Amino acid sequence: MLGEILSAYEFMDNGCMKLVERHLKLTNPVAESPFYVLIETSGSNSTHDEEKLTHFLEHVMGSDLVVNGILASEGKKIKALWALRERITEALTRDGVVYKYDISLPVEKLYDLVTDMKVRLDTAAMNVVGYGHLGD
Repeated sequence: MLGEILSAYEFMDNGCMKLVERHLKLTNPVAESPFYVLIETSGSNSTHDEEKLTHFLEHVMGSDLVVNGILASEGKKIKALWALRERITEALTRDGVVYKYDISLPVEKLYDLVTDMKVRLDTAAMNVVGYGHLGD
């Protein structure tokens, strides 16, 4: 749906959001949820791009795939949203050593890795979270 105008698709779980809120005092402008997605678009025709984005948002909100969201078009708000994603590793380091990996999995299996690692590591890890860019 967003094909040619999609420039970023970032995924974060609630554990990540809690860490950046607690350790870095960043504010989450969206209601608490198990998962968050940050989408950035950058097309060459603002009218066309806005129409595509509006159609996409109507579709995902209408299908109950997305229950809440925020649309940012001014620089300050965009930077604040990106800070939530970009500073996750920094927030994780406040609780200890960080082990992170870029991996490729089928999208439907991605979060199974986080769930399985939480079980395997149990109390050996303070945090096991899922975040990163998807689809590349």
